[in-house]
Amino acid sequence: MAYEKTYWESREGTHLNRFEKEQDTPKSVILQNSPGSVTRRGTQFTVNNMNKIEEGIFTAHEMISAANTKIEAEAKTRAAADQALSQAVTAESAARQEADQSLSQAIATEAEQRKAADDALQTEILNTIFPVGEVVVQYPNTMSPKEKGLSGDWRICNDKAYRYLLRQEVPVNYTVYTQGANYAVGAWVMYHLPGDDWNFFQARAAITNAPAQLNPVSWTEMRDGSIVDQRFLHGYTDDDFKIGTKVPDGEYAGYYVAAIYVYGGKYAGVAGGNRPTFGSATAGDRIRNISGSSGSFPQYDPIYRDGSLLTGYADYVGSLYGTTSLQMGLKTIRDGTVGLNASRQVPTGNDNAGRTFPILLWQKVAA
Repeated sequence: MAYEKTYWESREGTHLNRFEKEQDTPKSVILQNSPGSVTRRGTQFTVNNMNKIEEGIFTAHEMISAANTKIEAEAKTRAAADQALSQAVTAESAARQEADQSLSQAIATEAEQRKAADDALQTEILNTIFPVGEVVVQYPNTMSPKEKGLSGDWRICNDKAYRYLLRQEVPVNYTVYTQGANYAVGAWVMYHLPGDDWNFFQARAAITNAPAQLNPVSWTEMRDGSIVDQRFLHGYTDDDFKIGTKVPDGEYAGYYVAAIYVYGGKYAGVAGGNRPTFGSATAGDRIRNISGSSGSFPQYDPIYRDGSLLTGYADYVGSLYGTTSLQMGLKTIRDGTVGLNASRQVPTGNDNAGRTFPILLWQKVAA
């Protein structure tokens, strides 16, 4: 119930505080208010009015107390709600951070898995395109397989065996071909130039003071036997078999290595025509034959000078017919023979070759 305010009016008039005495005794006197005049009575000061004030004050205090209690309760509720909200926000923040971290980890894991899958697929593709045993060519100023990003282990195979000649027996009393040595008819030698094939040769005739490099015209190369690819005999990372040794195991166990064929020291030729068939042994050096003859010459100094094809005996290459008897100082030809030396006209070497540059062959030996 709302508090009804009392409007207090003052008493107005004249001589409002004048009193008259009645029954005056030594111990008491009765005073009666006797104003001169009262123009306004004013609000009376009564018990009811005072009690109303007290009741209003009390009620106000009760309401304030209840309000304070309510405010305190509401404050506690709000504090609890704020704390709960703060905890909820903290929990949500932690949950979001954990979710973000989990998502980040999941993304990183998926990225790693995708990269691993991509790498595996790339490796599988490269292993399909370049299986173990595959050979690639590196030209000058180009990248090696590793530099190209090809997977697996690669090694230079220029001087590694790619094929063997196998026989049930090989020469026992052979020697290593040596410059300046003398060889009897039928003598066996093992011949090898650095980076080239390993072969057995048998002398066709007696050879005195052998030249630096074996001349195939004077020797017969051992070629009969079984030609077997290296991959069927041992792993790509294994050491090559040595010439003259026995195959230790497998289908060809007990066979001897009669020749070792490597890529180096020769030119590749497409099979067909005059080229050897695919899978055969290395073709030997040869040129088209140059032959001719000369008649007898009278005894005189020929007009040929240094730099011509016809030279003195010291430059003589191959006998045409008859014997030769030359007076070296005058280059006088005394009978029907003449020497031929092509090196006086064209560059020569140990084999027939055009202008070349070296290449490297890389073989994949492991995935």
